Amino acid sequence: MQLKKRLEDIIPTTPTTKENKRWKAVDELAKLIENTNEYYENERIGIFIKTQKELWEEGYDEKARKYIGSKWGKYVRAPDIFFRILEKGKRILVPLKEVAEVTRGFTTGANEFFYLTKEEIQKWGIEREFWMHPLKGDEEEPVPEHVLKDKGGEYFKVSQYAKRMRLEDALRDDGYVYWAPNYLIKSPRECRSILIDPKSLKYRVLLIHKDKSELKGTNVLKYIDWGESQGFHQGPTCASRQRWFDLGEREFSEGFWMMTIRDRFVSWLNIGSIYADARLYDIYTKEQSLIRQLIAYLNSTLNIFVVELSSRNYGGGGGPIDVKVYEVMQLPILNFSGLPAYHSKVADILEKMSKRDIGSVFEEIGADSTKNVSLDKVKPDRRELDKIVMGEILGLSEEEQLEVYRAVIDLVKSRIEKAKSVKRNERKKGINLEKLAEDIIKEIKIKHLPNFPDDYLNDLEIAETRKVPSGRKVTMENTL
Repeated sequence: MQLKKRLEDIIPTTPTTKENKRWKAVDELAKLIENTNEYYENERIGIFIKTQKELWEEGYDEKARKYIGSKWGKYVRAPDIFFRILEKGKRILVPLKEVAEVTRGFTTGANEFFYLTKEEIQKWGIEREFWMHPLKGDEEEPVPEHVLKDKGGEYFKVSQYAKRMRLEDALRDDGYVYWAPNYLIKSPRECRSILIDPKSLKYRVLLIHKDKSELKGTNVLKYIDWGESQGFHQGPTCASRQRWFDLGEREFSEGFWMMTIRDRFVSWLNIGSIYADARLYDIYTKEQSLIRQLIAYLNSTLNIFVVELSSRNYGGGGGPIDVKVYEVMQLPILNFSGLPAYHSKVADILEKMSKRDIGSVFEEIGADSTKNVSLDKVKPDRRELDKIVMGEILGLSEEEQLEVYRAVIDLVKSRIEKAKSVKRNERKKGINLEKLAEDIIKEIKIKHLPNFPDDYLNDLEIAETRKVPSGRKVTMENTL
């Protein structure tokens, strides 16, 4: 329930109000709440119905098999348009976990060991099979100039991939196995557009699936020995693995989600066989043919609105929002499996959006305040996507779509401004160390340091006189 006016305006509390009139207002409010079975709103109050079963399912983790919680606050603080959206979309909005699996990227425990630049790989002479992987025979080359060719798959046959992949699945018609680098996204800042360009990625992730006994005589074993000399193997994450240097096998995802969001919201399409660090999440759809539709929706302004309402501030006090895996899995998204008429439309728009950099929400919507929001200022391809998502599919009027744009600008701007005000207050409350030192000195009343030995010999009888052998010079300093 959300009050749009002060409680005293709904339930009169003035000194002149008769008690029976006041209780009548209380009874009317209670009856309205108890007897409302669907979304209701007027100028004073908004009521959105959520059953205990729905709240339980929203916060239930199927993998952990327990209730882990959900952000119920959104049902209290959200603007009216949020509830109208949920009401209109109750048959086509589903939790993301129903259409996809979301997992964290690599948690290495020692990024400086596992994430290497091309120059570092060359310096150590690390063998191909540990920083590259063989492409499937029908798999597109992400960056042709980065591909190494293996004639007849001779190198493939003795590599760690021979146990995990059949030669006939990798061998191409030209008689070669193609090897591509283990591209890695370490930071969202590396990816400006929805479609990731592998050429822009600086790092490769080291994937070693062999025992040390199988690595004798290799440069990668020398590199592992160096890593142990640095103590990487003793860190809690590395030490928890059977082989500390083995990150395990991982399938390439179809898309990525960023963990920490500031004022730029973007989800990525992964068509280049790219891995991600733990600062990003891997997305695996249950229907691979619908990945473009899902990524398109995740980049829509409606999703930005829902994420902003559903997430928590990173570290508190405004600033970035930190979206955990379970929160992403709970997000309501359009179920495109039941919307076949929009598959090609949405995919085509995603193609357009993928050709440009995605800016901040202020740049995408074309406004830095709610009063400057207008439909014609929104980026054309974004507006095209939003018209389908909010207008055609959910049935929101243009005025209601404007409410969404205004709400996004207001929520993001308020969060950022709050962060700035917190930092300003922290600076104002900063400790003056010099003043603190002076106060401590005054408090403990430090006296002049005593001299040795005079100030320590109160009783002269305990002193002994010793004759110094001739030829020796004895010095005594007061630092003793």
